[in-house]
Amino acid sequence: MKFRMLYVVLMSVAIAGCSPDEPEIRLDDMVVNMTAAGQLGEALGAQANEITKLTVRGPINAEDFNAMWSASFNGQLSVIDLSGAVIDGNEVPACAFYHPDVQGDLDTNPNKSSKYLASIKLEQIILPEGIYQIGAYAFTNVWRLKEVTIPSTVESIGAYAFADCGLITVSLSGRIKEIEAYSFFRCTNLWELYLPLMLESLDKESLNVRFMLQKIYSAAKNPPVCRGAADGDTPFGRYDGQLSNSSISTYVPVYVPAGSAELYRNAPGWDYFKNFIELDPFPTEAVAKMR
Repeated sequence: MKFRMLYVVLMSVAIAGCSPDEPEIRLDDMVVNMTAAGQLGEALGAQANEITKLTVRGPINAEDFNAMWSASFNGQLSVIDLSGAVIDGNEVPACAFYHPDVQGDLDTNPNKSSKYLASIKLEQIILPEGIYQIGAYAFTNVWRLKEVTIPSTVESIGAYAFADCGLITVSLSGRIKEIEAYSFFRCTNLWELYLPLMLESLDKESLNVRFMLQKIYSAAKNPPVCRGAADGDTPFGRYDGQLSNSSISTYVPVYVPAGSAELYRNAPGWDYFKNFIELDPFPTEAVAKMR
């Protein structure tokens, strides 16, 4: 009986004396059940910089994202699960995990490698269903971040949202309509890109992941509009008749639905590429990654 009581305490220990209106935190697996947004920093308290894995459930806001950023920048937080969270405004806030005033500013040093800027420890994050947008600079320079799944409800990804991340794989929501400028800029570990059916527009250098890219799958029969392409700023790199040496190769194969290769070949921005391959049916692996 004593053994069983000890086991229960270890698996569900909570902060003593919490009122019903205060967040509950389980210290073993770092699960915080929020009752109101804005309380996460207080709930984590003195052990914030000791946490390596954190699950947050319930309402959260920009103040709570700041607490997570601090625990990852100043501490050891590397894995965050927000699948049970409800984010204020249904949007990952701008600069959620990137504070240029502390870490360094890519805008003032656009050609400087992110490795010279201070980064946080975040390696993996699960975002909740129900959000519609990922804000500008949300994950900029999180170069340890290897994996993120974009929720199926997301429709827009902000400028520089994942710029200079270490992403190895990213699954884009099937509802995404817009990817803004530099969203995945210099994500040099990405080998493949899977672009969803409902994608309508890509802004300049939004997908310029640089040298390692081997394949692009685009599910839309009508090519997404490439904003800025007329001025040589394509989503894939700077191209005005002469390819920049920091852009994606124009010979990367682009896989498109049957009957659409000619449309892509003649679309501004997409005419950057020289190797379009029609697929019928479109590969199930690509469809799965595009959800």
